[in-house]
Amino acid sequence: MVLPRGASLKPELPTVDKVSSHLNISSRTLQRKLKEEGNTYKDLIDELKLDFAISYLNQPELNILEITYLLNYADASAFNRSFKRWTGKTPSEHRLAH
Repeated sequence: MVLPRGASLKPELPTVDKVSSHLNISSRTLQRKLKEEGNTYKDLIDELKLDFAISYLNQPELNILEITYLLNYADASAFNRSFKRWTGKTPSEHRLAH
């Protein structure tokens, strides 16, 4: 895999503290406001990871281990479990279907 100079495939997902700081509110206030909307910070991060995972799986030059690394999972089995929980399919099944 060759990337243009300065490009990065690895998403830098912000912590709840960084987001709340950027919004000039406390972490607790951010979490409370998300809860009022029926979300959690973890839910939002999972949605982002799913979007990135699908994008990466649509790039056949990336293998599952590379995608696991790019999404900051400790190992492929953890990524597989998360992806299956999100979609009902394993990453390999998703890739074959698309």
